[in-house]
Amino acid sequence: MTWFHATALGLLQGLTEFLPVSSSAHLRVFSALAGWRDPGSAFTAVTQLGTESAALIYFRRDIALIVKAWTVSLFVREGRKDPDARLGWFVIVGTVPLALIPGVSRSGGTISAGLLMGYGREAAARYSFLLAIPAVLASGGLEVLKIGEGTAPDWGPTLWATFIAFVSGYTVIAWFMKFISRHSFAPFVTYRVALGLALLALVTFGLLDPGAGPTG
Repeated sequence: MTWFHATALGLLQGLTEFLPVSSSAHLRVFSALAGWRDPGSAFTAVTQLGTESAALIYFRRDIALIVKAWTVSLFVREGRKDPDARLGWFVIVGTVPLALIPGVSRSGGTISAGLLMGYGREAAARYSFLLAIPAVLASGGLEVLKIGEGTAPDWGPTLWATFIAFVSGYTVIAWFMKFISRHSFAPFVTYRVALGLALLALVTFGLLDPGAGPTG
């Protein structure tokens, strides 16, 4: 992997990780359209450590309150009524099923579920971001040992892509939380539908090989 590829993929990871559009699908599709090989699961998982680090910093106060309230709830019955304590349990339970279907946005799925349960846009997005942290950190921690081995990219480009993902990811979180406070999720729904139809058309007319960009 070249440094240019690492920069482009790290930026794409950061820009799409927290939006309800599926970052992994964008990395796969972009690599295929550009004629690049798929960077592989190890690269994707490690660069996600950059975006989740951005979430940890942005929501640091929320996380501190949740951890404190959840810990108290383990020993004090009244503490179990604290909304932050309940949110802590929701994050633990919700961590089990993530990203079950490839190409389906984790954030999009959890935000949609939150909205269907009556949560506001900001609350649903906040829960979605917090929910992703444990699973993504665990996944990245397991995959980090594979970097530089076999067909996985080397450490240098991977770390650079992770840094780019961190910077762009933090920027996107700040923008997205402000955006949804005033607007609906309709633009993202329209974008996903349009992108899906465009990809189907490209594959149907033979302009894009569905197997393009094999891992390696």
